[in-house]
Amino acid sequence: MHGFNNSWLYLQELMQNYQIIFVQERWLSSSKLSYLNEVSSDYVAYAVSGMNEACSTGLLRGRPFGGVAVLCHFTISNCAEFVGASDDGRVITLMLELNASKFLLFGCYFPCDDYSSDFSNVVSAVLGYIESVADEYPSIKFGVLGDFNFECNKD
Repeated sequence: MHGFNNSWLYLQELMQNYQIIFVQERWLSSSKLSYLNEVSSDYVAYAVSGMNEACSTGLLRGRPFGGVAVLCHFTISNCAEFVGASDDGRVITLMLELNASKFLLFGCYFPCDDYSSDFSNVVSAVLGYIESVADEYPSIKFGVLGDFNFECNKD
């Protein structure tokens, strides 16, 4: 989204065509996550801030960053269930049940590859969270979607 304030009109446009919307880079602190529920009364939002650690250290410097959310239309509320989110605000998980089949959907915000050890650590944390949740539901298929921030290739 490159910030909630910059993209809420685009979010309203998406809501006219989709019943489940995963978003990344909302740039909202935990105290402002309720803004997502104010975009449309037809949707319920589940969200986690990516700014908790930065906000807890005092004055926030630079631009805001991170955060993931999923918005679900009320017509599918009986088949969609919020499972949880990672503490760092990089992964949010929704379980969807359609025609007696269950799916875990992971909305992810991967870091940009800056060739640092921090990049590797963050990617490992994201994948570790996905693995830990998937392990809790061994017979359920899952999908990983979102902002990968790197080119995926077969190698």
